[in-house]
Amino acid sequence: MKKKLSFDCLLVLAFLLLAVGHLNAGTLKVNAKNWRYFDNETGKAVYLVSSHTWMVTVDSSGFSAYGWDLNKWKKYLDFLKYWNLNFIRMWAWEHDTHGESFWVKTSSGKFDLTRFNQAYFDKVYSFVKAAEERHVYVGVMLFQGWSGALSFQKANFKNWTLHPMNANNNINGIDGDPGHRGYGSEIHNRSNKIILPYWEAYVRKMVDTLNGFDNIFWEIGNEDPYPPFARYFIDFIHDYEKGKLKQHLVWYSSGGGTGNANVYSSNADVFSPEDENWGERTALFFRDPPPVSHDKPEILDNDHVGNHTTPITFSPLDQRNWTWKAFLRGYHPLHMDSYDTPVFYKVKPSPNHPMKGVSTSPLWDPQRKSLGDTLRFADKMRYLVETTPTTDTNICSTGYCLYSVGKEYLAYQPLVSGSITLDLAPGSYKVETFDTTDSSTKTTQVKNWTGGKRTFQRPSHVREDWVLYVFRE
Repeated sequence: MKKKLSFDCLLVLAFLLLAVGHLNAGTLKVNAKNWRYFDNETGKAVYLVSSHTWMVTVDSSGFSAYGWDLNKWKKYLDFLKYWNLNFIRMWAWEHDTHGESFWVKTSSGKFDLTRFNQAYFDKVYSFVKAAEERHVYVGVMLFQGWSGALSFQKANFKNWTLHPMNANNNINGIDGDPGHRGYGSEIHNRSNKIILPYWEAYVRKMVDTLNGFDNIFWEIGNEDPYPPFARYFIDFIHDYEKGKLKQHLVWYSSGGGTGNANVYSSNADVFSPEDENWGERTALFFRDPPPVSHDKPEILDNDHVGNHTTPITFSPLDQRNWTWKAFLRGYHPLHMDSYDTPVFYKVKPSPNHPMKGVSTSPLWDPQRKSLGDTLRFADKMRYLVETTPTTDTNICSTGYCLYSVGKEYLAYQPLVSGSITLDLAPGSYKVETFDTTDSSTKTTQVKNWTGGKRTFQRPSHVREDWVLYVFRE
């Protein structure tokens, strides 16, 4: 009997060990009930928010690795959890940042594009595993326009001189710029049958390395305006993962002139638009993001909107406005964070902020806090999976509201003063008001409402903009 018990205990222990490291409920998918959100195989609507960083610094010598090892990554995960955030873009850089590169660097100082640098893939694996242990989802970036593929910006021309596919930097005879234009004019060209197989092998290696994780999806690249190349690898990943244990979503992110039409017409599972007049307050996604309407989840990254570059003129109220508007229009908003980079956006970080060992600029605290606040509301909403965003002021006077008729209403007043009027279905409701500056709340009730317009006055505990949460008892 003792032997039988011991064997049973071993079986239980083995099961628990298998479960360790896969702490999310299941592989992230598009939610079948509400395509604006994700599903981790629980049926619950999963909403993603992040304050992510480049994982490099910009200086006179170009980009450098800047100390991003597993310890620094874990510290950043601590930073995310401090602000109640649950997602991170894991940036990739194709050019040599003096850290681990995709390919082996030979004793000659040149790359061998037929040999992968296992240390790089081990680091990526360790980063994703650490994120999974903290219940953080990861967008795994594959390509990078700013590593030499773009034909603008001086920094990009400099990065091209460090790219493994520059003819001076590999032993394989690969020339990513046969026309001598000064950038990698051919490296992201799906029609280049000489270079493409190297990228295919790299993507297969990445998929093989990370396929077992539930907390990832693939990001094709950052600001890489070569749609045929992106479309090719969207389909390539879908096809390759068909024969794998898990199938992950593929995210196509606009930026660098990609064009939203190219993103929306692709086979990607997740979209990310950009403002064409980047950084201007009159720009659509900067000023007033329209409701998500392309039948797939949309990530709205302010790196592709431009409001993250002006923390002095982009006030705390502006920061909260943008986050809450994006959330209530159905997006997953992300902030491009300076974190501890000394010269990022020319904003000097403060030491030990907000925690010991982290240096960040407090100018962006309202942005970080508001992102975490939206996640708190998303998590406690009972019917988020059934909600719809609306701009109809007959339903919600401010035009910023997620609602499920007769069940749940989450509305935002972006002005410093002002009431909120809802077209409220008959019933009894609990009412919570939320101050976005200090997180103070007040709870009241609406009993036996017969239906129609109901105005909620600005509560006395609110300082500036505020949130109204109404749900059926």
